[in-house]
Amino acid sequence: MDPETASFGFKRLQALSGRYPDLEKFFQREGLPRYLAETQKKNYRYLFLYYPASRQTFVCRADRSGLSNLEYSGPYPITDNELSTLRKLETGTAGKIE
Repeated sequence: MDPETASFGFKRLQALSGRYPDLEKFFQREGLPRYLAETQKKNYRYLFLYYPASRQTFVCRADRSGLSNLEYSGPYPITDNELSTLRKLETGTAGKIE
């Protein structure tokens, strides 16, 4: 995600950095991710930060109780299939997502 274009993804990362201050420090260390995915399960929010240039993904987990702490894991390797899917989503050639 490029800060110059002020994309929705970049704005979302800014909002998340405001909610989770240590995320800003993570971005200073690792740089901004090219792709972001979010999901929720039970009492947790998960952020998937994809860095295709280094073929790595980091996962952040936040307790949805209102605390601003994140737990980090990774890096995990990005598989060829994941990389292909991410690129298709970016170019709009992924077709319908079920």
